[in-house]
Amino acid sequence: VDLSTEMAAEDWEATYGQKETQTYDFLGKSNVGQALNAVLENPPYGASDEIKSKTSDLAIEVLSRIKESEIKKYGEPLTNDQLDVLMKYIYKGLERKPSISSQLLKWHEFIRE
Repeated sequence: VDLSTEMAAEDWEATYGQKETQTYDFLGKSNVGQALNAVLENPPYGASDEIKSKTSDLAIEVLSRIKESEIKKYGEPLTNDQLDVLMKYIYKGLERKPSISSQLLKWHEFIRE
């Protein structure tokens, strides 16, 4: 169910909290593939700028834990919609986290192929 444009602000807060918890749970179990799927689910298109920024930062955190040699492994199973969302997070990450730009550009390159 795509709730991305129909939720109220307080619902986005709760949804982000759940997404953050779930994502860090997966990361804590070294399951970055599931963490990536969790962070890409239900993008916050209708949310406040604060929630959009938090979600972008969370996505970038997940990407930063994926080694360059694993990009294909975790990227290939993603759907086109997930790749579109991921590309938006990559652009936001290039703006907000220049310290990992080389890693983000590797993802960008993978998606563009």
